[in-house]
Amino acid sequence: VEVRVKDETRYLLAEHEDELAATQPSRATHLLGAFDQFVLGPGTKDTHMLANKHRSRVSKAAGWIAPVLTQGGRITGVWEMDDGNLVVTPFPGEQAPPSKVLEDAAARLAAVHGLVKVTPRTG
Repeated sequence: VEVRVKDETRYLLAEHEDELAATQPSRATHLLGAFDQFVLGPGTKDTHMLANKHRSRVSKAAGWIAPVLTQGGRITGVWEMDDGNLVVTPFPGEQAPPSKVLEDAAARLAAVHGLVKVTPRTG
């Protein structure tokens, strides 16, 4: 079936139409690793997910895709490990998530990587 998303026509399997209609917007915050499928699927040229002015911060030289910060389904920054410390850098004009939200995302990241704890800081 056809669906309209911000004045654009998109397509959806009819069996998922009711589920999509019932879905509420999310402001969930996640720290995704390099080359995550969330980024690779639509690609870094998808301006619904990543503002074009920030593309070079995610899609780097030699095909490298940086680890990203997502908020509400949009890529709003990047992150890196620096001497055992998690450094999250929101893009200019994007608001950093509240510290508790960022700490929760860091805890999930630490669990995935088998780390005891990762303490985030914004850079």
